[in-house]
Amino acid sequence: MVAVVALVVLAGCSGGGGSSTQTEGGSTPTETPAGVDTPMATPSGETPTNGTAAGTPTATPVTGQTPTATPTDTDAPTATPTATLADETPTATPAGSSDGPPGYSDGAIYNRTRFGQAYLPHIAAGPVSFNMTLRNTTADASQKIRFTLVNDTEETLVTLNNLEQSGTTTYFIQNGTDATRNTTSGEIRYAQGENNNIEFAAGFLQIFALLPSAYFSAMEWEQTDTRTIDGDTYYVFDSNSMNQTALDQSDWETNGNFRTASGHVVMRSDGFVREGWLRLSGTTASGTEVDVEVTMSMRGGSDISVEKPDWYDESDAETAN
Repeated sequence: MVAVVALVVLAGCSGGGGSSTQTEGGSTPTETPAGVDTPMATPSGETPTNGTAAGTPTATPVTGQTPTATPTDTDAPTATPTATLADETPTATPAGSSDGPPGYSDGAIYNRTRFGQAYLPHIAAGPVSFNMTLRNTTADASQKIRFTLVNDTEETLVTLNNLEQSGTTTYFIQNGTDATRNTTSGEIRYAQGENNNIEFAAGFLQIFALLPSAYFSAMEWEQTDTRTIDGDTYYVFDSNSMNQTALDQSDWETNGNFRTASGHVVMRSDGFVREGWLRLSGTTASGTEVDVEVTMSMRGGSDISVEKPDWYDESDAETAN
């Protein structure tokens, strides 16, 4: 499947040593966190050419350009031109809504990539608590990952569990000395200064926060409901198939067999995803078995807070290089 190349940046404390920001051209972490496999390739959705959705009228009359000539007694009246919509005009909006999240409007998804990535800015900006589980079994490879990130804009706590192995890797990033702990080995390390190895490694792990967007962008979505949760309006989307263009651009071969392709997303108008999941399974034309399940949830608000881990030792942090 098409490789995911972008990384989500850590939300930031201002000043030195805060939540990490992946700098363009910055160095790659010198070591991959223990027990972490490189994420497997994922399908990607299409981006409409020039950012314009298919079916948008190709020409719109400009205000003030309607012919104003008044016919004389001998002239035939001149008809006022009207805009003609393309055949793919969005259908009526379901569930009584007239607008919706990024990439969605008037009852249709007009930009699948924008829709699938809409939640990502909230992870970087905070305050937010993000949880994701990935189960990916393709051919002889396998991944079962649980990834969590809590960002209160001052500190960030990143945790990774490889569910096929024992142990957890945790990164604590703050405006001060950063730290990481591996429960398998019992090792605790500290690092000071901006862009240190611990901060880089935590930024690398945030590729797991990006993975759901690649799958969400590849699905066909239909709005099925609206809900009011904590005073906010959420749009409910369901899917039972992949988008053909996204499928053609992925490593899923178009004449393969899909046994399952389904999904569910509850998204606010600003792209915040309260919950979402999808399941894909089948066999490609070359006979490769693929079985993927992704679940995610987000929580935001002023009550989101990162507590310094109980394993963090101030004296050891002060002497760290």
